[in-house]
Amino acid sequence: MKRERPGAAVADVVQTPGRVTVKQLWLVTIPRFVLGFIFISAAVNYFWEVVFGWALFHVPVTQPAKQFASSIIAAGYLWPLMKFIILTAGVLLIINRAPAFALALLAPITVMIVWFQLFFNPLPFPLATVVVVVLCELLLLRAYATCYVAMFHNAHGV
Repeated sequence: MKRERPGAAVADVVQTPGRVTVKQLWLVTIPRFVLGFIFISAAVNYFWEVVFGWALFHVPVTQPAKQFASSIIAAGYLWPLMKFIILTAGVLLIINRAPAFALALLAPITVMIVWFQLFFNPLPFPLATVVVVVLCELLLLRAYATCYVAMFHNAHGV
């Protein structure tokens, strides 16, 4: 019996040419669309509020979360930059252009979002969204693992 390398089955899902398999649909395509939609909607909601003065939807936020977010917003550049990055990454995921790069852009932001929701805003709806985001990112990181291999090889042999 031929033994496959670990993760080969999932990584090969991404490289299936032609038609979409059921495995690819559940392990890559759906998580990619869900993650892209969540991040695009968060960014559009922010930019909509900046331009028109009212949000498309309101997410429940605790008082400590409001204080923390207000301090980041007060810095001036950081919040719009983060929203621009998540908008860009969300679009890349939806249109399936450089999805591994989009995940690399989202990784540090996702870590920040997880810690923010756990410690400052532990409300049911935001935490459920965080669970979905983390699950989708883990599935996609596993699916695109071969794209990140070169980052962990030592080119100089030192």
